Amino acid sequence: MSLTLDQELSEYLNILGSYRKLFEQDGVISPDEQVQLNAIEDKINQLRVLIPAGDSPASPAPSPGPELAPDSSSSSRVVAGAGGYEYEQHANGDIFIVKGPSGSCRTQVKAGGTAYNAIVAEIGPFPSGGGGDGGGTTPMPAEPAPESPVGDGSGKITGKSTGVKSEIIAFVQAVADFYGATININSGLRTPTEQGETMYEYWVNNLERGDIYSKIKNDPALKELLNDLYDKAQAGDASAKKQFVDKIASEASSYSRHVSGQAIDIPKDTPNNIRDALKTGLREVSENLCYHYDNQEFATPKVTDAIRAKWTR
Repeated sequence: MSLTLDQELSEYLNILGSYRKLFEQDGVISPDEQVQLNAIEDKINQLRVLIPAGDSPASPAPSPGPELAPDSSSSSRVVAGAGGYEYEQHANGDIFIVKGPSGSCRTQVKAGGTAYNAIVAEIGPFPSGGGGDGGGTTPMPAEPAPESPVGDGSGKITGKSTGVKSEIIAFVQAVADFYGATININSGLRTPTEQGETMYEYWVNNLERGDIYSKIKNDPALKELLNDLYDKAQAGDASAKKQFVDKIASEASSYSRHVSGQAIDIPKDTPNNIRDALKTGLREVSENLCYHYDNQEFATPKVTDAIRAKWTR
């Protein structure tokens, strides 16, 4: 028996949750597990688009019935979610996905399922009050939060932005535009070897001999090995440096999201208001020589007026 799209999405969300729980328990993730996580996240993003309007080859020009049109007597609102999604939420609990990254669609989300619960957790329950009883009028759906201009020319991104995920660059550009500032990216996408070379270069001054990485801090044998190789390399042993770099490169994705283009570093003298704005869409890690931002904890959202309202000049 084949699964519906909603059931399949729920299955993948459950799998992703299990992996994340395992990661939180161990504090370490292997390269193979990272590859699996990335594949699961990609599949979830594909499924969330679901069935674009007019793209149902098995249905010969059906009537609107299969779309499960909402009860017109219930009030509703349209809410912008992360990743380019928009949801139509009704007071009676119904939720429809009405827009995804690939364009408009209309699919009802099964109430009580994993996908449904995840969406409610993101956009919140339907607001109480402002009732629909008495006046004989049907409340109009709320307008979706308008997106702020991105890349309007008032701000600039300089430095190493090539290869960084487009949603991260768009968010950083929006912050730069808001403040009319230039945000310099010291480091963006890295190859596994570049990750190893970067960690070698900043091993003492910025990375505290590996202690900022839970994978190294919680593995005394690995920490001893890397520190031994580093000290030998500093004493002039070129082969030790190569071993250090190769060891990091072999597991690069478990150390940093730079390897997948999902992280950036910016200068330590970046103003606090710009940092605070970046933190509304990216996780910040304060390192000794830079501020690191990535999307490890949540998907980087599109910038709306609601997000910009959190930014202070």
